[in-house]
Amino acid sequence: MRRLSLLAVAAARLLAAAPARADVLPAQTILPPGQSGFVSLTGVASGKLLEIAGAATGNGGVVDIWPSNNNNCQKWTIKPSADGYFKVLNVNSGKSLDVQNNGTADGTAILQYTDIGASNQQWLMPIMP
Repeated sequence: MRRLSLLAVAAARLLAAAPARADVLPAQTILPPGQSGFVSLTGVASGKLLEIAGAATGNGGVVDIWPSNNNNCQKWTIKPSADGYFKVLNVNSGKSLDVQNNGTADGTAILQYTDIGASNQQWLMPIMP
């Protein structure tokens, strides 16, 4: 199984902690078992949030960035997956961030898809202190 670290690379280049709000946790926070909440992922350069375009709920929904509008399509839950990886689920759709067609080439699309636990839906996230 190839370890996908695309989100870790993106995090190092693009993502920062979410704005300080009581209902939004910092992006690096992983919730203890039994607790609920979500994260918002904000691009450093753009100041825009990672979202599912058009609040789509079906498989294949496109991931993009958009100004904050407090929509659930801009909120994510991060849950432990297999072998120390994480899955990133959209609050609006319940679907997982997914590397399209298990692609490994630069520029491969990231979209949402039903969580099937596949390696292209698992992300390596170094937690920064």
